[in-house]
Amino acid sequence: MAFGYQVLGFGSATAVNPYVTATGPDGAGGTTDGDYKVHIFTATKTGSNGFSVSNVGNAGGSNTVEYLVIAGGGGAGSYRAGGGGAGGMLTATGLSLSVQDYNITVGSGGAGGAGGANNLGVVGNDSIFSSITSSGGGYGGVPTAGTGVGGDGGSGGGATNDAPGAGSGTAGQGNDGGEGAAPGGYGAGGGGGKGAVGGAG
Repeated sequence: MAFGYQVLGFGSATAVNPYVTATGPDGAGGTTDGDYKVHIFTATKTGSNGFSVSNVGNAGGSNTVEYLVIAGGGGAGSYRAGGGGAGGMLTATGLSLSVQDYNITVGSGGAGGAGGANNLGVVGNDSIFSSITSSGGGYGGVPTAGTGVGGDGGSGGGATNDAPGAGSGTAGQGNDGGEGAAPGGYGAGGGGGKGAVGGAG
């Protein structure tokens, strides 16, 4: 999960345009990339250890941030199973913030299906920043007719030949999983991703 905002660009010697000022994670000052400051979160952080905004800037400088929020991927099932779907991804510019501490939730990936046949994986966990929630990826389907279809999520889990029906992705976050091979085959579909539908088995 990453945030970027403009922090440089001074006016005259007597007038300095204010820009967004923040720390995080754990009070870190972030890294500079050109005229932008970037903060990257790889674990859940809360309160002042999260994204802590001390100045919101103004239109004379920069008063918004750019964000990238990615959720955890889904787990594949066991035995001829479809692939888990990627975690949902949301990114945009122009988000206005308040002077406050923002909790950051970084979703972990879902576990794969337990050993043995026909055990579904687990849906990935959501990632959350402010009002933005990226949905965890769907689990991969297993060859159990009627109940082994791929799970829905940020991107959908893939299907198998014995349980057709790939999981659906969430609009704007990811794509559907891939379908399994035709009956008689053993190929399972891949999980969907942000860029494309999962491959067919």
